[in-house]
Amino acid sequence: MAEYSVNDDLWAEGAANLIGALGPGISGSGSAADALRVDRLSVNWASPIGDLAVGRQAWGHGAARVFPITDLVRPFSPASVDTEFKQGVDMLRWSRPLGESFELEALGIHDAPVDDPDRGWGGLGRARILLAALEADVSIVAGALPRTRPAGVSGQQPAAQPLAGLAAAGDLLGAGWVLEGLWRDGDTAATAGLSRMFPGRFTLTAEALFNDGAYPLLPGRWWSSGVATLEVTPLINADIGALVPLSDDVPPGVDELLFGGVTASVSDESTVRLGWVDTAFYADVRSAF
Repeated sequence: MAEYSVNDDLWAEGAANLIGALGPGISGSGSAADALRVDRLSVNWASPIGDLAVGRQAWGHGAARVFPITDLVRPFSPASVDTEFKQGVDMLRWSRPLGESFELEALGIHDAPVDDPDRGWGGLGRARILLAALEADVSIVAGALPRTRPAGVSGQQPAAQPLAGLAAAGDLLGAGWVLEGLWRDGDTAATAGLSRMFPGRFTLTAEALFNDGAYPLLPGRWWSSGVATLEVTPLINADIGALVPLSDDVPPGVDELLFGGVTASVSDESTVRLGWVDTAFYADVRSAF
């Protein structure tokens, strides 16, 4: 990430990801467009009425690791364990903290495919509160966005649809918990999960998904997942996980999905991942500069 400051209140920042992949990795088709991608390029102003950022930025919401149903802008797929580098989108973003535990945010977003540039306009508003007494982080998001198109589905980007989501995460008796709910133009989805770190830097995560059409990245109504992560060294993590459908309404051929791999941080801005999804192996190299 590169940053250029005019003064304490006005600065520009940007980053480009150099991505290379062998096999069906996270980075997609391996075309020239995927190989070098500008993920961050924005102008930021700390104004008296809030922080304003204009340009390409990454934005995330919620804390679910496998079923991030309220992560509405360029969400990671359920099998994406390495979620450090998130692709940015063009947006106008305003945020304002109100005290130490409350924050408001508004976004105008343009996230359209190259072949359909007139689509993809939407907007979101978010209110976030930190409940220190309960050790919980709660946020509400509402607005309108085009529905995410499932992988492999082509055609015109759908128009913006109204939505509202709630995400809560915290700590209870040494275990992390997450609850998320989403309503999207009449469809609903919900996620619940627990995560616990054990001695030896070993972490287990379990999540369940109810999906009545609001989360387009997985077919079927009920899913469960489990992920085990081991911090081999401060720079190397190994993981293995599974997605399991729990209902019989999934399409023919959709079954349990195993995934895993090893991720190494070569530097602060570069990672190398060797892994597999189902029966396919891949190598994924990412470097931001």
